[in-house]
Amino acid sequence: MRKFGSIGLKLLKMFHILMIVLFLGGILSSFALLMKLDLSDFDDGFVAYKTFNTARNGKSAGAK
Repeated sequence: MRKFGSIGLKLLKMFHILMIVLFLGGILSSFALLMKLDLSDFDDGFVAYKTFNTARNGKSAGAK
């Protein structure tokens, strides 16, 4: 296997970070499509964020 230089390793790391960001963005957009959210409106986006955040923490959506 060919060895990468320092520039090649930096490019490889940047490529991996880009792919991770695209993967996570795809997950978030698929949740929005699944829940039929219109994220162009700020209020819908904020409610979706709060719903995902509280669901991840194990709290109910109405709890404070």
